[in-house]
Amino acid sequence: MIPRLSCLGLGHVWSEWRQSPTMPTRSRVCQRCGKRERLWNVREPLRIKPRPTLLQRLVRKLVLIVNVLIANAKYASYVARHKFFVFKAGLQMKAPIWRLVIHDYSKLSRAEWGPYVRRFYGGRPGVPVTDDDSDDFRRAWLHHQHRNPHHWQAWILRQDDGQMKVLRMPEHFAREMVADWMGAGRAITGRWAVYEWYQGGAGEAMLLHPETRKFVESLLWPEKPSDAGRTEDEKTPVQSA
Repeated sequence: MIPRLSCLGLGHVWSEWRQSPTMPTRSRVCQRCGKRERLWNVREPLRIKPRPTLLQRLVRKLVLIVNVLIANAKYASYVARHKFFVFKAGLQMKAPIWRLVIHDYSKLSRAEWGPYVRRFYGGRPGVPVTDDDSDDFRRAWLHHQHRNPHHWQAWILRQDDGQMKVLRMPEHFAREMVADWMGAGRAITGRWAVYEWYQGGAGEAMLLHPETRKFVESLLWPEKPSDAGRTEDEKTPVQSA
């Protein structure tokens, strides 16, 4: 703005400095001619983030890809170990061979693989592992329960009035369920510790039909082999993932 004649040779009549609400600046206005002066705040300098170079962007992209591959590889390794130990324990529990072969097949689906990887292994640098309250993982866990009848949650009937009814599990699914507990415990902790896990409160927390509970406990206690003469890794067959 061109100063008015009244300001020439007389000097400006400035107002008080005012802080800008949107920028780290202060400004004042001449009350005669309307000229505005702006002053950057020394205490709050404007920080302009430099734009990353092409090489930096490529490195970041490569790090992201490597982290995703490592997370997926770790989870794939766990699933393979889990299925191997479930098969081994399932033979002892006399579960059907076919059920042991297709055990937890839904973990390979798109609905479960990604949420499980992010929940247990992360997958992107700087992104925290998804906690149990994540809807993403909850939907995957619910999908897993409904696609795999060896989970006791698949035999809970929620009626229209809101009440729940516990159904009896077929024996071959109950045998696979016990093998699942045994295999998961061995894959996660490195020990066959299903008995201690079941007695530690996990058994009481399950909603099992009385006949199913009786059958499951008959599989656990009478067939508990002696650990005498066995190494720590060979001690026989907590929780299912």
